[in-house]
Amino acid sequence: MKASDSARALGAIYTTFGLRGAWRRGLHEVKRKSNRYISAPPALDGAVGASGPPRDWIMSPDSAAVRRTTDTAEAMERAVRVLSGEHQAYRTSWLPLPRTASQWHTHPVTGHEYPRGALWHRIAHLQPETGDIKDVWEPARFGWAFDLIRGWMLTGDDRYAEAFWGGFESFSEGCPPFLGVQWSCGQEVAIRAGSWLWAESALSRAPSSSG
Repeated sequence: MKASDSARALGAIYTTFGLRGAWRRGLHEVKRKSNRYISAPPALDGAVGASGPPRDWIMSPDSAAVRRTTDTAEAMERAVRVLSGEHQAYRTSWLPLPRTASQWHTHPVTGHEYPRGALWHRIAHLQPETGDIKDVWEPARFGWAFDLIRGWMLTGDDRYAEAFWGGFESFSEGCPPFLGVQWSCGQEVAIRAGSWLWAESALSRAPSSSG
């Protein structure tokens, strides 16, 4: 690389991250390259539930408010589409929703399949031929869960709750913690966790949620 190219690259890094951000990003890359991240989550003494921490800190969805403020026709149209196996990516295009364990690792456009058993920080993100990695992350954000939540709240039809739990179980089977492309971004994990918490609360009275 020429000196001028190096200077431009450094300038771009400074503009994007600043000094502190560049330092943190560099530290992250060193840890990633040297495999210094833990390879499995720590063991938990017990799951959060009846004997765990109080749950009133979770804002429980209000079905009455949903019915009062929701365009029912539009909400049900979306819920039915998700029930049939689709999700709206980026609020623009309807695409097939992953159903099998391997599909959570497969790019919906290029067909590239990321390694299922690889540690999250060992997975390369930037090869142009594999496609934009965000397209793989998008369904795993579980934004489609809110369409099923509205379907359940508006109708009481347990099929919508069952569809959520089916997707949750499929994801859990295909994407164990710390393994695979769906764990390689903390922001994505946080978005998914928020969706799961809402679904757990909103669907708690559905028959399929007691199994």
